[in-house]
Amino acid sequence: MPDLRTWFVVVAVAIILLAVAGFALLSSAPTLTVSEKDDRMRPAIGESATDFAIDTSWLDTPKRNAIVAFMPKGTKTPLAGRAVAVAGDRVSIENWKCHVNGTATESRRRMSVSAAPPTKVPRGCVYILFDKGTGPDSAQVGPIPLWRVLGSVN
Repeated sequence: MPDLRTWFVVVAVAIILLAVAGFALLSSAPTLTVSEKDDRMRPAIGESATDFAIDTSWLDTPKRNAIVAFMPKGTKTPLAGRAVAVAGDRVSIENWKCHVNGTATESRRRMSVSAAPPTKVPRGCVYILFDKGTGPDSAQVGPIPLWRVLGSVN
């Protein structure tokens, strides 16, 4: 039977190896893969690009009009969308277009309704829209909590 000193060395080495492996996993930059057929955010993300690095520092100070990766509720696959509004902004739909603080967004998408009353984006949330097409963005589900956002797409 090994002595106490041998067990201590084995356990210490195992802890160091687990710490190094954990650090490597945490420090690796997350990525987003977008199907070539998914055109909701093209040409903003590029016509043929499929893999993108995600900058998690965007979550520290979210800014409008950034292309972000987010996890829609009920899915396991992240999607890319445009953060058109941040906490405190007022979002409304007028004449089939989304307006943020009274100004029309860059989205090329025609909204699914012609008008909707203003909504204030709550703290800890962003309002994400696809540039075109439909899907589980804020037009469908409302403001998206920041904990569902992975970061900005580079």
